[in-house]
Amino acid sequence: MTDRDPLDDLLTHSAPGSVRSTPRLDRDLALLSREARGSESSRRRPARILVGAGLSLLLLGGAGTAVAATTFNWAPWAQDPDIAYPFTLPSGRDCEARVKMLLVTDAPETGPISTAPDAALSAHFRSFDAIAAADIEGSIAEVHRRAGSGMMVAVSPEGQLSDVRETAEGPTADDVYAAAAHDALGDALRAEALAYGLDSGQWSSDYDIQCEAISE
Repeated sequence: MTDRDPLDDLLTHSAPGSVRSTPRLDRDLALLSREARGSESSRRRPARILVGAGLSLLLLGGAGTAVAATTFNWAPWAQDPDIAYPFTLPSGRDCEARVKMLLVTDAPETGPISTAPDAALSAHFRSFDAIAAADIEGSIAEVHRRAGSGMMVAVSPEGQLSDVRETAEGPTADDVYAAAAHDALGDALRAEALAYGLDSGQWSSDYDIQCEAISE
């Protein structure tokens, strides 16, 4: 006869069954993750952290001051964005993020969500000072803390940002700054949407970020 621990029996019989992955579950988990990241960022960064004079804030102009329209090739929706967020990389390359805020109009259990522009939401974010709200220095510190994760953001010679496998040399100063600008803008949008009265499942956005192309 084998001696059994009563606690082992209790744990065995009380263990929950396996959870089947469904599109709705995957979407809900993604929304929870995005909401948690925004909450964690607000707790983690009560103050700005200066990380090196070479990576100090180099944004161009004030809120909504866009880089010349001829510099980048924008999609039709980005011709008239709610937010134009220009910045300059340490190397001197001009970059810009453009955002169109959208309301979630339908979130089915399966399949993609449906979104639509909203005049009041657009008007609010067109007056939102994203440059002042974005914590670039704090985001730079977070990008450095992600070193060794196996992935990094890189700015291609053509001016596109992409997630790539981390190299032995690690990201360049331009890569770090571009990733930080992307993160800082996302954090600012989440915080402002929440202040506006929208949780993470009630809004979405069209988003694009481009940098000047360079010849290798």
